[in-house]
Amino acid sequence: MEVCFSFGAALKVGWEWEQDSVYPSDTEGLTQGQYTFDLNIYSEQEAEFEFKLFLDRLLSFTPNFTIDKFKAALKLGVNYFYDTNRMCFYGVLSLEDFNVDTKMRLALITWRKNVIESLWSYDNWSSREALIFDDISLSSEEEVTLWERSVDALEDDIALYGTQTNTDTDCIPGTIGSSAGFNYGSIIANNVAAYLQDAPSMGVRNEVLDYTY
Repeated sequence: MEVCFSFGAALKVGWEWEQDSVYPSDTEGLTQGQYTFDLNIYSEQEAEFEFKLFLDRLLSFTPNFTIDKFKAALKLGVNYFYDTNRMCFYGVLSLEDFNVDTKMRLALITWRKNVIESLWSYDNWSSREALIFDDISLSSEEEVTLWERSVDALEDDIALYGTQTNTDTDCIPGTIGSSAGFNYGSIIANNVAAYLQDAPSMGVRNEVLDYTY
C-alpha cells in the first residue's frame, strides 16, 4: 500500500511607482487639474495539489487539483484635485483569464482468462497447472476530468475601495474636521501634493517640506 501527497505553488511579485500631474494648458498655477500617485503591485501565481492511493495489483487512485498560471494586478493610488483641494484614495484589482480543474487518474484490478489457447488443447482448463485466472493485474491508467471551470478576465477592473473621481465620497477634506477656521485635511493634502510634484523636477532631495497655509 502506498499513500502520497504532493503540493506545489509558485508566486512572483513585483511593483512600480507612477506619478503624473495633468492640468489645462491655459491654467495659471495649480488651480485646476489633478496630481496622481499610484503604487502598482503585480503578481503571477499557480498551484497544484495531488493525492495518490496505490494498492498493489488492486487499485491506483490519483486525484489532482490545478490552478493554471495567471497574472493579477493591484493598484493603490491617490488623486489630488487642485480646484477642490480634495485628496481621494482608491484601490483597483485586475485579473487575467485562468482555468481551475480537478482531474483523476484511475486504474482498477482486472482478471484475464484464456478461454481457448488452441483448438486441440484444453490444458488451461483441465490440467493440474490450470489456473482460475491466467493473469491478475491493474488496468492501464485512464484520466477523467471531474470538474473544470474557466475564469474569464474582468471586463472592468474591480474597485475595492475609494474613488478616482472628484467627489466628497472617500476623499479628504470633507470628513476631516477643522479648527480655528482651518481645514487641516485640505492643508495637508495641498502641501504634500505640491511637494511631490515640484521636488523631482527641481532636483530636490532630503529637503524639509515647506509647510504653508
